[in-house]
Amino acid sequence: NEKTFLFDVQISNDGETVITNKSYNLEGSYLVRWKLEQHNLATKTTTLKQEVPNNEAWYSGKIMLSPDGKYIAGKTTAHRYQVLDLESKEIVVDIDNKALRNLHNLSHVLSFIPNTNQILLSIPDFKEGNFMEVVSSLAIIDIDKATLDIKTDYPSFEGWVMSGHFNADGTKLVVGNDDYFGEIKWQVSLVDWETKQLICNLDGHNSGVSHVRFEPKGKRIYSASLDGFINTWDIKSCALKASMIAMNDLDYLI
Repeated sequence: NEKTFLFDVQISNDGETVITNKSYNLEGSYLVRWKLEQHNLATKTTTLKQEVPNNEAWYSGKIMLSPDGKYIAGKTTAHRYQVLDLESKEIVVDIDNKALRNLHNLSHVLSFIPNTNQILLSIPDFKEGNFMEVVSSLAIIDIDKATLDIKTDYPSFEGWVMSGHFNADGTKLVVGNDDYFGEIKWQVSLVDWETKQLICNLDGHNSGVSHVRFEPKGKRIYSASLDGFINTWDIKSCALKASMIAMNDLDYLI
């Protein structure tokens, strides 16, 4: 019955573990780990498996649960990238992002990189000193080394990148962008992660792309935008296949 803010929810790949990011106030937050197999639908109660407190609020940007359920990664209100080991309850990575670039507040934790102990970030900055134009670079946190490396030789993206996702085998990456000031093309961008080359930009949204996801079979991409539309894209043809917009809680116009 406590009054809290729920900022994010993450579910493990096996569907058995849920991590919730809650806060009593804007000064602090805590993570809670739940085991779904302990959920009793008859009595509508859930047994709290483990509470993982954190000294800094994690509501600034979303949290990420690693595929193996071992780590949580996020950006704190103190502008630090942190990685929490859920078993030891220790912060194993703690990096100050204010020193990286001017627009550190618009950086995002995008995704754990499949088959590695690494995390992908987007780091925006002003384009060639022009305060009206922004370009985002990709960066990688290595959990084992507790380091962050901005990849200047990887593809960069117009605007600031809000979302990212890898396909199941980690061979392709999709990201979605938003603008800063001025006009940009709101795009979904598909990248060959093995060669680090841009495959195509998918145009079709009229505002920032807040969420992108590969379907499990890896043949399509789904994107959700602040324009209210959910788009479906065919990967092979790099073409828009369908657009949906909500009419009410249950019905969509396609």
